[in-house]
Amino acid sequence: MKKTLQNILVLGAKSDIAAATARLYAEKSCALTLAARETISLEKIKEAAKPKPVIPKEELEAQALAERKALIEKKKAEEAAFLNTLQEKGIKRWDYKHLRLDYKGRGITQEINLLDI
Repeated sequence: MKKTLQNILVLGAKSDIAAATARLYAEKSCALTLAARETISLEKIKEAAKPKPVIPKEELEAQALAERKALIEKKKAEEAAFLNTLQEKGIKRWDYKHLRLDYKGRGITQEINLLDI
């Protein structure tokens, strides 16, 4: 069965409801006719109602993953540069180490934070 193109007439297209309706029908690839008192507002609605390019989910995920990896690499590089600067200036970096001690296997534990100098 052949699908026919729907023709939609939107009156009062300056209003937000009419503009949203025009966008919805534009996404469904309908032929739109917009009517409003001011032609300036019609141009804005016409631009907003144009269908947006669809980007596949896989492409978006790959782009997000690449951005995440780049951000991690940037953070690692900044940290390495900071540590090198500290080492060049003779400043030692201190780290906290978290230990859990068990008292003679009785299930009594004590958590200790040690400062590694």
